[in-house]
Amino acid sequence: MVRLLHVKKLGLSIQSWQVLEDTHERHIAGGKKSDIALGLYLVRGDTVVLLGEIDAEKEAALGLLEADVEEVREAESQAVNIEWDFEKLERM
Repeated sequence: MVRLLHVKKLGLSIQSWQVLEDTHERHIAGGKKSDIALGLYLVRGDTVVLLGEIDAEKEAALGLLEADVEEVREAESQAVNIEWDFEKLERM
């Protein structure tokens, strides 16, 4: 996974330091996830904030359902409009 300054999360196979191969943009909201295939992706080194490998077991333990991109984007837009209960989140 690469986390960029403009808040996209990308899954990838690295071909070189600046060319990412087989990339996809992951959207997660409302217990659902969806990946948008991007293919080759060029990234300047100064925009990379985080680079790491996704643990498949931990990801599977989240229980996220595979969904259509439109469903996940709708859930994302609804999540923006809710008030967060931070005390409840801290207890989790």
